[in-house]
Amino acid sequence: MTKKTKNALLAGFVCILCATGALVWTGCDTASATEDLVVEPSSVTLDAGQSQLFKVSGGYHYDWALEGSSSVSGVTSSAQGSLSSLTGSEVRYTAPSGAALSGSVKLRVTSTIEGSGGGTTNSAAYSVSGSAQITFKSTAVVAAPAAVTPMSIAPFITTLAPSSNSTFTVTGGTAPYTWAVNSGSLGSVIDASGASATYKANVIGTNTLTCTDALSASISATIYQH
Repeated sequence: MTKKTKNALLAGFVCILCATGALVWTGCDTASATEDLVVEPSSVTLDAGQSQLFKVSGGYHYDWALEGSSSVSGVTSSAQGSLSSLTGSEVRYTAPSGAALSGSVKLRVTSTIEGSGGGTTNSAAYSVSGSAQITFKSTAVVAAPAAVTPMSIAPFITTLAPSSNSTFTVTGGTAPYTWAVNSGSLGSVIDASGASATYKANVIGTNTLTCTDALSASISATIYQH
């Protein structure tokens, strides 16, 4: 038995004697029972949906409550979390379950005994409290990457006479785009603007025009020149 418990029991015993009239007293001594309650653990950091058991000592009848504020997005429980019980010497706290969680709440416990009296036999009321700090680990909502449409090019295959031009257009992928030819002697890109490029054939042969997007995805068109 701890010193606090012994003191508290003694104070309660004296008050009982006062109330029953077995002992005439001008005021019961409750000073030893007014010490702060001890909550264990006194502070914790929790993830969304995580729970923690808290225990209290140093009083008699206990009442638990949550105070403070928290910021929760997409919660499935109270914005402050939930308690397994509002009375007793121990409770289990569960943090809110949400997509985004931040802030903190305070878990407070109070022990109160009402006074009684009249005449020469009376006891003074007393109330003591304790608390634990609960901090939430900040969790940010990460947006899912936008779906990327596979690249395509038109025309995919074409035939050109030497000295003639053709415009190619790419769709899908991720801008910006770059254009390149396989053989610069067979032909060249004479104009490129974003998703479109104009190719000019030089001599007879088979060339390849390739478009590459910002994520290094690429697609090619085949050009037959004759």
